Amino acid sequence: MPCHRRRRRGGSRAVSEEVGYEALRQALARRPQALEPAECHGHLCGWLAASPRRDPGAWMGAAAPGEDEAGEGLLRRLYAETEAALEDPSLRFYPLLPPEAAPLPQRAAALGQWCHGFLEGLAHGGLRQDQTLPEPVREALRDYSEISRLGHQGSGEQDEAAFTEILEYVRMAALLIYEELRPLREGRAPEGATVH
Repeated sequence: MPCHRRRRRGGSRAVSEEVGYEALRQALARRPQALEPAECHGHLCGWLAASPRRDPGAWMGAAAPGEDEAGEGLLRRLYAETEAALEDPSLRFYPLLPPEAAPLPQRAAALGQWCHGFLEGLAHGGLRQDQTLPEPVREALRDYSEISRLGHQGSGEQDEAAFTEILEYVRMAALLIYEELRPLREGRAPEGATVH
């Protein structure tokens, strides 16, 4: 796995400001059955990792059903920019979360939602529970499941440092899962796959 890099000040730049967290929150608010912003982005990342179909409309139907044109345009752009970030060899991908100025408990809750969304996105993208997967992927998915259930109330420097470390792990694990599942998206068995 590539070396860890600390998150830049000012939040994620894996997507443009026009499709950032607040813009996504506003677009999803017009779609009553849509997921929360972080969960929606996690769902998209899981979908992209698992699904051989590159169809933004199918993903939107699962994660953010609705009819408004402005929201659809933003979601299509989010889809394209997220896919490009996951494919980028410079590792510019980051989970889409509230800005660093937001209270730590809010960001931690959003990270849990992101992980939950990622797991749901894998399932909606076609990954089966009985699917054979490489051990690093299975381990990361177990960790995502745990992170999705964690609560967080602290806000001190140590809590911030712990959150940053977990966020970096989640980020790198998403890139690993995306790459390890590439053969599956292409109709081949992933290398090192074992029955679980």
